[in-house]
Amino acid sequence: MGVSYLIGGAAWLAVLGYFAWRILNCRKMLIPVNQEISWVVYLLTLPLPILVWVLFPDLSRAASAVVFVVWLVVSGYISYQLNHRFNAWVEEEKKKKKEEREEF
Repeated sequence: MGVSYLIGGAAWLAVLGYFAWRILNCRKMLIPVNQEISWVVYLLTLPLPILVWVLFPDLSRAASAVVFVVWLVVSGYISYQLNHRFNAWVEEEKKKKKEEREEF
């Protein structure tokens, strides 16, 4: 049983690392990465509802559903805000590069 948790944790870290690598590479190329940012947010926040379910195993189905919906809404909001900021930054950097090209 313990080995499966280790494998799951390693897979989770590998996927998280892959998406972080994609975001950093796309940042250099000024490419929007909406899906990658969303996946990173969901992967980073997923342990929170799991922790609630582990700490409180006697939660009713309704309470579990509320925990899940709250997690989904909060993660979606964080993802939306980060995507909006990243896309605005990409557009700003593209404008700066365009202005630099026009100066020469």
